[in-house]
Amino acid sequence: MRAALYLIINKKFMKKIIIVITLVCLCNTIVQAQISKGSVLLGGGLSVESAQAEYDGEELGSESSLSFGPSIGYFVSDGIAVGLNLSIVNQRSSEDDFDFGTYEVETSAIGIGPFIRFYKVSSNENFAFFAQGSLSFISGSTKESYDGDSDKAKLKGLDVAISPGFAYFFNERWSAELLFRGIAYTSLTPDKRNDELKLTTITIGLDSLTPTLGLRVYLGQ
Repeated sequence: MRAALYLIINKKFMKKIIIVITLVCLCNTIVQAQISKGSVLLGGGLSVESAQAEYDGEELGSESSLSFGPSIGYFVSDGIAVGLNLSIVNQRSSEDDFDFGTYEVETSAIGIGPFIRFYKVSSNENFAFFAQGSLSFISGSTKESYDGDSDKAKLKGLDVAISPGFAYFFNERWSAELLFRGIAYTSLTPDKRNDELKLTTITIGLDSLTPTLGLRVYLGQ
């Protein structure tokens, strides 16, 4: 009797193990299929940042930025996608001076360029790490306002970045991801009003900028 009961319990336990193993294998197959050769990657990322400085209850200044980046890619081989990025950025900053008034700067820009992305599926079948290299050509404008006067200038430049990130796969089509700025070089030059003026920024590190939260859809062959 005990042997028969043990056999029944053991069979139920084995069935659960088989089901779990099957689901794990199935999930891993799904992730591999999403990033396999011939798949198409569609989606975009959003990054929002805001900061405010106060002293003794008085606002001294504030900064905010909003960026949105749709993209499309194609997997030329398993785990390797190439494609095109579009980035739309708006940044605002203000600084209050009790004696001289408020100084404000608003910058709007659009960037477009190619990217390449390398995926590596982790031991957890729903997660994958990736590294992305991107090149963007930037065009935009900046507006400076001070004590009622304003001045506007056009911008052009270049942005190069090597960015790490990771993706979580919900199912066979969709994933959410976090993309960090990583190592980046940005060069911006205003229009002909001042040919010698040039702004260059070098970024190194994961926490130097707010990460971009993205949502992607993978379309198989």
